[in-house]
Amino acid sequence: MMKRITDSQILGELGETSVKKIVLETGFIYEHRGRLEAGTDGLIELRDPRNGTPLGKLLGVQVKATAEGRYSREADNQFEYLLKPDDLSYWRQSNIPVIIVLWRQSDNSAYWKDATDSIRGDERRLQFDKQADVFDKSCADRLGGLTIDRRTAGVFVPPLNQGELAIINLLRVRIPDEIYVATLPSGSHQGSARSGPHS
Repeated sequence: MMKRITDSQILGELGETSVKKIVLETGFIYEHRGRLEAGTDGLIELRDPRNGTPLGKLLGVQVKATAEGRYSREADNQFEYLLKPDDLSYWRQSNIPVIIVLWRQSDNSAYWKDATDSIRGDERRLQFDKQADVFDKSCADRLGGLTIDRRTAGVFVPPLNQGELAIINLLRVRIPDEIYVATLPSGSHQGSARSGPHS
């Protein structure tokens, strides 16, 4: 029996190569995962464009390539993409953010979304905006924003697209478990509203 490489395999490789080219042109690092991958084609590592220092901030990338045709409910400014339940479940348990990039060969278009936080619950349908979600150099700061550890206050990521001065997360706000509200007669200064379980 003769060995074969399918058109689908070649299309997938073209899609990932196109995405890798965009990542490298943005000034980031792209690492291909190889044959043993279960839903993440590669990793993007952020790099400080001012001095070339790799930042140790990672994103997983899943590339979905199509030769031509229209996406679901595609219009001039938007379209939808339905994620597979197994993929979504896998990405949600990841310890790094995962993005999905849709690449279409016929017009060489690429659009992206955060696949871990942009949809909630049982929903699997991603809504794409053809202006806001273009995958090119202009999305560098948005990608950087995904890598900020929301559990750690004071995280700094340098400006990645030469636009903003910083992407920061300096203030942690904790909402109390309980809030007690009391109405007092007008003019009365006896007592005050208290909040929190230990008040």
